[in-house]
Amino acid sequence: MLYEAKLRDTSEDELDEELKTLLLSPIFLKDNDKIALEIGNPFLTDHLRAKLKKLGHITDGSFSSELIKLTEKAYLSLFEDMLPDGKKDEIKTALIESGIATDTSFKGVMKGVLKKLGEKFAGNVGDELMENVGEYLGPIINGGIELIKNKIATLQ
Repeated sequence: MLYEAKLRDTSEDELDEELKTLLLSPIFLKDNDKIALEIGNPFLTDHLRAKLKKLGHITDGSFSSELIKLTEKAYLSLFEDMLPDGKKDEIKTALIESGIATDTSFKGVMKGVLKKLGEKFAGNVGDELMENVGEYLGPIINGGIELIKNKIATLQ
């Protein structure tokens, strides 16, 4: 009943905002280059799965219903889908100018960012939650161009 009440009372925009916050705390897994998201809300899990299905990706929640494993490609597609309207090219340019990646596609640039974040925070730790990753991904997903230029440049 709580699930159904939440379903009736939560808008898609509210779920997208929760999802944006969730994307700022990825868990970098050392096996198979997977990225996991920990979700305690089953309604948000369903929203995430539906969004990924629409983007042409599947999720792996077989180990735990609260830990959703995504391929890097699926994570990047979802991340890209959550960007503010009309900001993608400006964000991509800011990331390229920061020197983090030379690939000119958005996904290529974001792969460079994820690689640098993985090196900076994961090291040899493996699947430990990277709490500080959000301070780097936040400006990107929210379209904060000046913050991108300042924060991402520190990954060099």
